[in-house]
Amino acid sequence: MKKQIDFYESYGYYSQPFWQNIYFKFFIYIFLFIVFISSAYFLIKYLKLKKEVKLSAWDWAFLELDKLNIKKCKTKNDFKLFYFDLTKIINVYFFKRYALDVLDKTDKELIVFLDEKKFNSNLLQDLKIVFDNAVFIKFAGEDTLKTQAEKDLKIIESLVQKTISNE
Repeated sequence: MKKQIDFYESYGYYSQPFWQNIYFKFFIYIFLFIVFISSAYFLIKYLKLKKEVKLSAWDWAFLELDKLNIKKCKTKNDFKLFYFDLTKIINVYFFKRYALDVLDKTDKELIVFLDEKKFNSNLLQDLKIVFDNAVFIKFAGEDTLKTQAEKDLKIIESLVQKTISNE
């Protein structure tokens, strides 16, 4: 019986194609793993953005007002920062709620602007009270009581609450 001679037996040289090499296979597995992880990351990110609920203006305002912490206010500067944040929240709220261009307005300009727009006079009066207190704190440097800051925060929360049903 005659044994059939194979190609590799007669030449003694064997060359493995690169796609059959162990390093190439390892590289392909790593590449596929990276593609899989990247796609999963972007899919999760996309789904989170799609799922993200748009907050109404008043919900946003209540969340921001809850972030203000009067208990941390100990010094005059802390109360200044508190009132700066409070008035900033009011401006952004009116911008989001009524689409009014008030983001660049000062407190007094906001009052005049809202008065010209025939805003609810009771709510405007509450806003004037808060802004008057804020002026003393922010610029005159007068000491304030924690109770006054709490009252002003309650006034602003009440203002936002009253404007929810006011379409």
